[in-house]
Amino acid sequence: MTYGESFKEFQDKTIIDNYITSNINFLYDFREYLKERVNLEKNFAKDSSNLIQKYTQKFEKKRAQSVCYTPSTPNPSNDLNNLSPLKEGSIASPDATSPATPTTPGNANDYSYMIAWKSILNQMEAISKARITFSEKVTDNIIEKLKQQVAIKDEERKKYLLYHKNILNEIDKTNNEKQNARKKYIESTDVMSNHQKKLTKQDSSVNEGDKNNDKGKKKMEKLNDVIESAQIDINNKKNLYILSLEGLNTMKRKIRNEFIPEIYNNLQDTQESLIRDFQTFSREYIRLEQNLSDDIKSSFDITNNNINSINPGNDNNIFENENKKEYVPEEDEKYQGVGDNNGEFVITDKSSIFLSNTSASLQSQLEELSAKFCEYKREYDQFMSTYGNYVNDPTKMDAEGMRSKKSELLYNMHMSEIPIIINQSKIESISNAIGNDVKYNSHNFKSVLLINSTHCDYCQEKLRGKAIQCKDCSFTCHPKCEENVPRRCTGIKMDRKVLRIGTMADSKDSSLASPLFVRTPSVANSEALNPDMVSSPVSANNFTSPLTNDSTNKIEEDENEKVEIQEVPEQPKPNSTSKQMCAIFEYQPQNNDEVALSMNEKVEVIEDEVDGWVKVKTEKGEGFVPSSYIAPIKTALYSYEPDKDDEIAINEGDSVVVLGKEDAGWLKIKKGSLEGIVPESYIDM
Repeated sequence: MTYGESFKEFQDKTIIDNYITSNINFLYDFREYLKERVNLEKNFAKDSSNLIQKYTQKFEKKRAQSVCYTPSTPNPSNDLNNLSPLKEGSIASPDATSPATPTTPGNANDYSYMIAWKSILNQMEAISKARITFSEKVTDNIIEKLKQQVAIKDEERKKYLLYHKNILNEIDKTNNEKQNARKKYIESTDVMSNHQKKLTKQDSSVNEGDKNNDKGKKKMEKLNDVIESAQIDINNKKNLYILSLEGLNTMKRKIRNEFIPEIYNNLQDTQESLIRDFQTFSREYIRLEQNLSDDIKSSFDITNNNINSINPGNDNNIFENENKKEYVPEEDEKYQGVGDNNGEFVITDKSSIFLSNTSASLQSQLEELSAKFCEYKREYDQFMSTYGNYVNDPTKMDAEGMRSKKSELLYNMHMSEIPIIINQSKIESISNAIGNDVKYNSHNFKSVLLINSTHCDYCQEKLRGKAIQCKDCSFTCHPKCEENVPRRCTGIKMDRKVLRIGTMADSKDSSLASPLFVRTPSVANSEALNPDMVSSPVSANNFTSPLTNDSTNKIEEDENEKVEIQEVPEQPKPNSTSKQMCAIFEYQPQNNDEVALSMNEKVEVIEDEVDGWVKVKTEKGEGFVPSSYIAPIKTALYSYEPDKDDEIAINEGDSVVVLGKEDAGWLKIKKGSLEGIVPESYIDM
């Protein structure tokens, strides 16, 4: 089917014209797209050129820093011009010799990763030039030619539409002639009608006598001649009207059946040529795109070869060979005394005791440190047994995470080994100075909290609050006196006054577990503590008093059974800058100079801590309370939303009670009835 067959009406011209016009605009849009595409490529090439220039300069600087050598040993082989960039307008050839395989002494010491980096820059430069070439070809081969074709097709459209218009004008002209002929024909009939009326009127006005005379006859003949002449004119006008009508109809049939279809078919040819032009230029555009893609792919070959040739181990060998120097061991630091240069230990009776105690303390610490180190080393050895497989095959696990884990484990192992090395060195030095003591029972000291005053068994001074006590012989002294106390223990309970000893439940599960106080009777009174009857640690949730108030209970215990006294964990200490505190346990006074505490009661510190006791002011009055029974009130600097179940939400400006430190960088706090941990930096400490 053709347009001439499908469209018969003169008005169908508008439909065809709109369709062709839309396709001409389509080709125009396609051309505009190509122009913008070319601009993108040009802008990319411009930006790429600036980027390449910038990083080429950085490359030369980096290469000068990387390919370094000792000042005393010049290395002229490391020439900065060793890597030559691609020539102007060239594309990297896959057959080119890879810089990763040195062929001259000049590049024998080039770092493989720097060669790959330069190759990446060269490859980007080659791509940039290929895109410039692509832009030029698209402009010359498509955009300009497409502009010409669009103009030609638009002119064809206008020409055929003008033909159509002129033909329709001829129809209108002929139709006007037909209308004029008809008008004249009608006018002639009107004249004839008037003559007939006039004749009828005259005939009726003439009597019979006048009709028969000559004058009457002539008059009637004259009227008949006029009527006959009018009839002839009517006939002629009618024939002219019929002729013009026949001519109009014949012309319209010819135009409708031949001329207009030919014009429509020509417009169809114009439309189809538009689509063929789009097809032709699209093929050319895709061909240029494919050529660009092929050029880019070919430029990757040499770059991939250089990247695949990166050898970190070989690069390190180059670096080491260029920079290694003779190692001079560092000398040990010398003793620098005051008034003497004798670096020997001072050995006296008391100093020997001090050194012996120090050695025993170090030995005790060494056992814990060694256990911790062994744990880290075992974890590290287990990790290293699988480390190599995962790092060599990154698909199994995140290799970066594995390397980070290895570094962390190695750091923990080294940091835990440092105090072991120091302690072993000190123990060995002490052993060399005073010799190895004969085996004896040492004091089994534990930290305790004394509620009532007593005296230090070493210095005989007043002792209250924090102290240390031997579990075997009840020897009690200040913590500061521990290093001076002879380590030999009799293992026999001393006859001491009744005193209260603070114990603490295992704080691993809760940093709020409160100290429990039980009475330790003297041997003379045959009062002993049965560990089975020791009260369990008080939970921070039920807020009961940590004190055992029934001081009259006396429970018999086998003399060989020992009372386990655990260390009291550190609570935030009251200080002069933290006046407002909060009671975290209830406390009942045991002496006249003490004061009672209620749970969550706010108190004011009026005297700083001394030996585990602090003087406070409450609504009940002033007096001493254990410093571990109160905690500082602090202000939240920022708002914090918890991420885990053990964390707690706070808002900026909230007042919270700091219960103690958790892991590094975290505080355990209490806000109202809620407890949890928050980052330490969020609290104004």
